[in-house]
Amino acid sequence: MNDPLRGEFGNYPWATLVARFLLVEDGSFKFTDLISDMVVSGLVPADTANLVSDISAGLAYVTGKRVAKHAKSNTYVANKDTWVDIDSEGVYTFPSVSNTILIDACEVAWDELVDTDVTVSLDTTIKKVGTSSVKLAVGANLGAGDILATMDMTALDISSGNAARLWVRSSVATDAGDYTLLLSETAEGASAVETIDIPALTKDVWLEVEVNLVAATADLNAIISVGIACVVDKGAHSLYIDDIRATVTAAVPSVTADSIRVSKVATDSLQITGVTDMRQSYVLFDSPGTLKIIPATPLNAVAAEGKVTSSGAFVPGSHATTTLTSDATVPVEDKITTIGTTVYRWRDTLAQAYDVQIEATAAACLDNLKDAINATGTPGTEYFAGTLAHPDVVAFTNTDTVQTITARLPGTAANAFPTTEDSDHLAWADTTMGGGTGASTAGVATAAATITIGTRTYTFVVELTETAGATAIIDQILYGGSAAVALDNLKLAIDAGATVGTNYSTGTVVNADVSSGTNTNTTQIVTAKVSGVIGHLIALSDTMANTAWDAVVMGTETAGVDGTVAEAGEERFDATYRYLCVADNTVADANWKTTTLA
Repeated sequence: MNDPLRGEFGNYPWATLVARFLLVEDGSFKFTDLISDMVVSGLVPADTANLVSDISAGLAYVTGKRVAKHAKSNTYVANKDTWVDIDSEGVYTFPSVSNTILIDACEVAWDELVDTDVTVSLDTTIKKVGTSSVKLAVGANLGAGDILATMDMTALDISSGNAARLWVRSSVATDAGDYTLLLSETAEGASAVETIDIPALTKDVWLEVEVNLVAATADLNAIISVGIACVVDKGAHSLYIDDIRATVTAAVPSVTADSIRVSKVATDSLQITGVTDMRQSYVLFDSPGTLKIIPATPLNAVAAEGKVTSSGAFVPGSHATTTLTSDATVPVEDKITTIGTTVYRWRDTLAQAYDVQIEATAAACLDNLKDAINATGTPGTEYFAGTLAHPDVVAFTNTDTVQTITARLPGTAANAFPTTEDSDHLAWADTTMGGGTGASTAGVATAAATITIGTRTYTFVVELTETAGATAIIDQILYGGSAAVALDNLKLAIDAGATVGTNYSTGTVVNADVSSGTNTNTTQIVTAKVSGVIGHLIALSDTMANTAWDAVVMGTETAGVDGTVAEAGEERFDATYRYLCVADNTVADANWKTTTLA
């Protein structure tokens, strides 16, 4: 059988060869028999209208090592060509070389020569690059052939330049060639070595102008003046100039050790102007030239999981609570009721803030006190208008003779709040909210009742703050009397299941990092929402007694696995299966399907 590869590669009958096709910068291909490095897919920056670009997820083999990368954002440097390289450890490097020579940044008003019919200034509002543009306010008497203004500079060599590039804007529409850019080796723009026509301008619209340089190299090695000249009189208007440069061909930096080159990103002053794909791609043939399927075992992505286990009860946070009891007799005028630093005064006639109206019955008096504490009901009738809601407590359960007061926040802070009374007909359970006498119950700190998943910390409480009558606190979970119920409610909170405001607090939203998995009376599994080893970055912790995660990060219960990156239609095989990628597969996808080999 004729071997079409024999002679070029030697006598290798039925041997397999990996051929690399390398797309080089000029768009041509070169064919080589190197087989150590390749990019399987992806890893190319996206074209964008700014300097920030996402490098796509992808897979490469670098010096024989498999490198699977997630998408990565990078900010490129203005006016540079940047090459994107990746090494065998998956580390990107971005060698860059300037692709322009700055002629004038237009951050200083031109003053070398200014026509008498032109006013030069810096405009910090109408600008394109940097902090300002040069504004040339043209008067009605400017004539064709006049130089509007020039700017001097230290002799600048732009002989390596390919084109002149600048931003221009006009307050009136202009035609191509109405104005010219002057580059001169003589002061005040005289005897310009380059006279570059400005293209047509739309009124009040910036235009980036790039025109090839045509002067001899020797005439561009000592530019000392840049300016704008009028060719056609356009009447009174304003012309704006910004960021004048000469473009150059950037030298190509060498590829660093143990790295391969993926792409080249070109930028101007504001944005990416082009991305050149320099990836190496491979095709496998046998010696007669028959296309072969790559032998490999591709992987579908697996989501990382973690498990929290409870071995017994823990102490949830709680609110300090106390009661005020009436003997069924109305308070006497000017007697006071104190909660923390707030003093309520009982009055027949309301006169000042925190006055509470005395009613005909003790029950109605307690109702008015409840409304005053919460700033509810009818201000000006039940209590003095202008009375603010108590900052630290809420008045909750109320009967004809008992008013319950609860701290707005769980924890110990309210335990020491004074609760005093000088009325003969009212009595507090204790002299402080959390004193512990009778119906006075101390609040318990929440520091030993939290569980953290990624960036979210959930707090277990005896009673939801909103149930106690205060404003809901996000990510509170009802303990429910046992660790088993607490785990059930944790599962509901993670997924924002039923019922918000009962099992967990209002305002708690779906966890962005994980979803809840299998739940028992003693365990709860959580699963990363993005499959792959990236799930191992999700931190896990808790502060509860008799409770522990299986590790400080996700991935112990089930390790995350990156999927094999491929495009739809790619195939692989091993000793047991043939694999087909049915849709583009990233490291976070599971689009590989199998067929068992007979």
